[in-house]
Amino acid sequence: MDTRRPQRGCSRREFLRRSGATLGLAAGFSAANILVPRASLGQDRMTKELNIYTWGGSFADAVRDAIVEPFQKETGVKVTMGVTGNPAQMLALLKAGSLGGASTIDLMWQDLTFSYSAIKQELVEPLRLDNIPSYARTYPKFNKLKQPVPWDPGKDVHGAPAEYVPRGVAYSTKLVKRDLASVRELWNPEFKSKLGMYNNVQWMMVNACFVTGQDINRIQDLGKIWAALRDQHKLVARYFDNWAEGMELMQNESIWISPFVSGRAVQLQRKGVPVRFLLPQDGWILNADVLLVGKGSKNRYTAEKFIEFSYRPEIVTRTAELQAYAIASFNVQATETVKGLPGFDPTGELKGAVVPDPGYWDANMTDWTEKLREIQAS
Repeated sequence: MDTRRPQRGCSRREFLRRSGATLGLAAGFSAANILVPRASLGQDRMTKELNIYTWGGSFADAVRDAIVEPFQKETGVKVTMGVTGNPAQMLALLKAGSLGGASTIDLMWQDLTFSYSAIKQELVEPLRLDNIPSYARTYPKFNKLKQPVPWDPGKDVHGAPAEYVPRGVAYSTKLVKRDLASVRELWNPEFKSKLGMYNNVQWMMVNACFVTGQDINRIQDLGKIWAALRDQHKLVARYFDNWAEGMELMQNESIWISPFVSGRAVQLQRKGVPVRFLLPQDGWILNADVLLVGKGSKNRYTAEKFIEFSYRPEIVTRTAELQAYAIASFNVQATETVKGLPGFDPTGELKGAVVPDPGYWDANMTDWTEKLREIQAS
């Protein structure tokens, strides 16, 4: 049947005018579909490229070997890796991408404090968890569907947990002839001029909270904190600003004891350096990285499927082994290497771990940093 036949009461000229309008409208819809921005297409289907940022050194090597290369082989997606050790630079890149309408960073590993700032400034995309079903297998302490997480404000989920980073104490078993168990050893006069100190304001203050018996996210007596840090300052041999320097100081025996992150201590052990890492019985800090998708990412769906791929049992286990950090997923298999990682907890409870509230610390960090620098300069 000719469905475009003129209807009774409608002139041929009117019929042609109406038909033309209908055809034009259809053509408009067709053109709109053709001209959908690439970013929109990338929201809903696999693309052929992905731009990711990780920390450098052995961390980046682990990501490449354990995740990127298998993902490329299976999917054909070309993954371009960048490395950064500068959170301020990463925030600047995200802001530039947001202003331009599309982020050049599809996916990044960043810690909880950075994540809080990026999420508050609306520089990252919410994660569509339908594309990441393995998110349900992440540890409750990091899973926003199971409990509030202070680094991810708002109602959406923005960060998928990656490795968690116990911040404890490392010491030389060659030079220290007894077993240590307490964070108070960082104030022990026995280690005067042998104490190293990672130059991180929050970490130093949190350890002072432990020894003065205060809540790290609700400090009641700052006077006690400053007094403790003045006492500690008298013992410090070296402050260091990066972990390459801290590892070198421990390896060449310039320092005997220092606050340390677990993975760096394991890396020293793998080099044959006689170092023990402990999680103090009186409290230890838990940091972590989460995986974030840049605002306006052209490859958003591909990034989400990359996260899902990274949680596969064989992939996440290999990643943990190479990074020397446990990962906050029940998919991690308890191989001998994984069981030897400090802080590995197959129950996911992570007892004794304390997580700083980024909002609380962000609101006070400027003043506290200035005060601590005065103490260090004295």
